[in-house]
Amino acid sequence: MAKADVIKRVRTANATQREHLWLYNLDNNRPDEPVGNEIRAFLSTKPMALMLVESIGNKLPKVNGYHRHADRSNDSRANLACYVRDIYARPDAEQWRMVPGA
Repeated sequence: MAKADVIKRVRTANATQREHLWLYNLDNNRPDEPVGNEIRAFLSTKPMALMLVESIGNKLPKVNGYHRHADRSNDSRANLACYVRDIYARPDAEQWRMVPGA
């Protein structure tokens, strides 16, 4: 297959495939089972990412195909969490970098 044909197929696939993401308010300190069920339900739609707020005190399950980002070192950081599809995740990247002066 010629290089031009490969590029054309990739562009066609990219144009027809729509990526989406979710933002969800978990609500703090909820029971494990409903939290896990809700997270798995969102991720079953195959989003590129699921961003979570109000996640303090909630157990975030491991989900195949997704990299979980969360920092429980203090309440401000524990409030946010994210699942990123493995093909987009960079586990080697520095997480939760503090912004000077913030």
